[in-house]
Amino acid sequence: MRVVLARRILRFVGIACIVFAMIGLFFSSFTSLIFFSAGFSDNLEDPEIPYFLHAFTIMCLINVVCYCALAYLGVQLLRLKTRLYPFLTGVLVFEVIYFFSIGFFGWTYSAREVARSIAAATGIANGGLIPQFITLFPLWGALLASWASKELISHQQRAETARAPDGSAGPE
Repeated sequence: MRVVLARRILRFVGIACIVFAMIGLFFSSFTSLIFFSAGFSDNLEDPEIPYFLHAFTIMCLINVVCYCALAYLGVQLLRLKTRLYPFLTGVLVFEVIYFFSIGFFGWTYSAREVARSIAAATGIANGGLIPQFITLFPLWGALLASWASKELISHQQRAETARAPDGSAGPE
């Protein structure tokens, strides 16, 4: 029964990874499309935020890499690849550290132009991460994937040790 539950949980987390990755990729592509069609032209000419373009581009690229990794890991979790849960945890921890370090960096950095440029680009570039943080996905996704993966790995190890040396399923 626990194995069935672990499989369902791992697949649920995989689906959640794919959904959050698609939301993030949609948001990033939508804002990039608006940005590069001169939707934010006022921000490019504002002398208060001269590094807006650089901050926006770097943040979008970091987010897209995270979303692609999340989508790949989601597909692998759907396939019940149990050995990849540390990578999922790593991506989610990176997203949390990245998101909060930008806020910290924007408030503590001494160069006002850089700090203001980062602050201006944060909401536009990182909006795709917000659904993950609203639902606390980095917390429960990592914990559930870890538990389910460990449960399936231990079940597989128990099944292998129960097999007889000649490859049969044991005593009949």
